[in-house]
Amino acid sequence: MSRIYEINNQQYPSVTTILDVLEKVALRQWAVNSACDYIHNSLENKELIAINDIFGDGVMTTRECIKISGRDAYLIIENARKEWKNISNDAMNIGTEIHDLIEKYIKHGRDAVGELKPEVENGFLAFLEWEQENIEEWTESEKKVYDPAQCYAGTLDAVAKLKNGKYYVIDFKSSKGFYDGYDQQIAAYRHAYEIEMKVKMDGMGVLRLDKETGLPEFKDYSKVYEQKLNAFFHLVDYYYASKNRRCKNIRTKK
Repeated sequence: MSRIYEINNQQYPSVTTILDVLEKVALRQWAVNSACDYIHNSLENKELIAINDIFGDGVMTTRECIKISGRDAYLIIENARKEWKNISNDAMNIGTEIHDLIEKYIKHGRDAVGELKPEVENGFLAFLEWEQENIEEWTESEKKVYDPAQCYAGTLDAVAKLKNGKYYVIDFKSSKGFYDGYDQQIAAYRHAYEIEMKVKMDGMGVLRLDKETGLPEFKDYSKVYEQKLNAFFHLVDYYYASKNRRCKNIRTKK
């Protein structure tokens, strides 16, 4: 979903908006799988009927087939067409709830209260487990950052001092795996944060909070920072070229 930040009377496309120009092969396959799974599940409870086949040699065989009306078949296909969007919206809502809990916890020291969806509770418990083992102090949460030279903006999830003394920019994900674009996204946030705060970070990484198992998984992208940042800058160039527009600020290539 496209998002534009308004900063100092200037419009900046978000990091995720720029990354949307990438073709996400894994997402495409997931959408196809979602439709197929919906069709399979919808047909499981349909009535089975026996059909006899008689071949030329007079041998008759019996096979089971699904009994379904043309109207039912049409509705299943049409619903399957939209199933990926329904699942995506549910996942986004769960991810947002997890992020909100983490933000309140970091900023105000408040733990989760009230009844939570199992997926939300699992994600938050995964965060608490990883925090206990790795974090000495949280220094930022949900901070808006931008780079006026490259002309993009975004909201980074968190900045923390780890127990090893290093300062990291961290992004939280509630996805089922680590996907293409995560590395460029966290690199863009780190760069914008360093520019704005005039600091040098030690590293960056993505913390995946599994909604099903409640287990955390951290991937350190620090070693590919320069490479992924450079790749992101090329995407920024492509974004502006494809939109046939430019930022009002003077953009300088790195």
